[in-house]
Amino acid sequence: MSVGSLRSVYAVELEGERIVLPGEREAHLAALADVGTDDACSIAALFDTYDQGYREILAVPISLRVRDLLRMPMKTPLLFAKRKATLAKVVDAHIRDPKVRALHTALWPYIGLPTSQMAFLPYGAMMASYVGEGAFYCRGGFQTLADAIADGLTRHGGELLLGTKASKVGVSDRRVTGVELETGQWIEAATVISEGDVRDTFDELIDAQEVPKRYLRKLRRQTPSMSACLLHLGTDLDAPSLVEAQITIVAPYSSEESYGRSVRGSIGGVSVTVPTLTDPGRAPAGEHTVVVSAAVPIECGERPGWDDRKVADEMLAMAERALPGLSNHVTFAANVDHSGDLQPRYLGPIYGWAVEPKQAAAYRLPHETPFVGLWLCGHWTQPAGGIWSVVASGIQAARLVLDRSVHGGLMPLAL
Repeated sequence: MSVGSLRSVYAVELEGERIVLPGEREAHLAALADVGTDDACSIAALFDTYDQGYREILAVPISLRVRDLLRMPMKTPLLFAKRKATLAKVVDAHIRDPKVRALHTALWPYIGLPTSQMAFLPYGAMMASYVGEGAFYCRGGFQTLADAIADGLTRHGGELLLGTKASKVGVSDRRVTGVELETGQWIEAATVISEGDVRDTFDELIDAQEVPKRYLRKLRRQTPSMSACLLHLGTDLDAPSLVEAQITIVAPYSSEESYGRSVRGSIGGVSVTVPTLTDPGRAPAGEHTVVVSAAVPIECGERPGWDDRKVADEMLAMAERALPGLSNHVTFAANVDHSGDLQPRYLGPIYGWAVEPKQAAAYRLPHETPFVGLWLCGHWTQPAGGIWSVVASGIQAARLVLDRSVHGGLMPLAL
């Protein structure tokens, strides 16, 4: 498995203009300063805040002791001070120009909430990582990452059961005893790690009578994140001549209005990615792969009046602002109905719990559960949702189960 860096982080189609935001820090800041009236120093100060937050996040111990909590105001002062801040509160203190603000926050769907509701820290960490370090991908697609993990598991004596669901997690006296598979097979185990929907873990896999009522009440107070609908397409368009970045955000509205349109059952904007710009082997010669995604409510597919064909048409029309002529140059579509119409693919809550301040960072579910030997990992738990964070969550859970380096920060990754 190899990786590549995407130096042009993203481009934004905004008010009939396309603006490219490079990955290199100084070029990125200059691009933001050039399109508005904000002082370059103020924009730089915002990114300095992001950088500090990112460093502090990596330094936080994955298992907090009382003394770690007492030292937080001194060792991680920004995390302590901004732990309940929204992105809007922090950004608005540095960026006044509405156009610059819209450009800077155009990646809001990658966290899943508008700036007035989104926790500051996850967006800040994402931007600190993208701008400077660059965005990275797995060459050959994320399946290569899954394959590498599976290979490591089997090489070290593990057994991978694909397409086999768990039907029950056994517990006794607040201890986990094993897992029953849907085939009826019982696997005795003193340690079980659940990375699935945490609501299913405690509502369906464990007898509700066994789960402490206080824990269940906490789960039911949490708010799940938005979902996403996607179109996976192939095209014979000359994509490299049409797009300048791996990701093009078509943002006809502010994050608040885009979110509002999504909640009301429309499409407020789309993200258009062309993986073959940096990984050409993912498509036949002369063609490119295109993924069009939009943030939508998790219940949208079951909402009365929700029209998949209309949604697909809206998404494709917006995508054409990034790739003109796309609708007439689709050579492949992953999902079509019997009449050949495009069908969006819907995901569940893509970030687990919504990334609100009260459900972010230390306020997110811990890996530990009320049952000895039962652990959580993935986007429902710490540190956050998103690909990087989910991988980090797995590393954290492994270190806790193995009781290794649990009082150190996330870096280095070695167990």
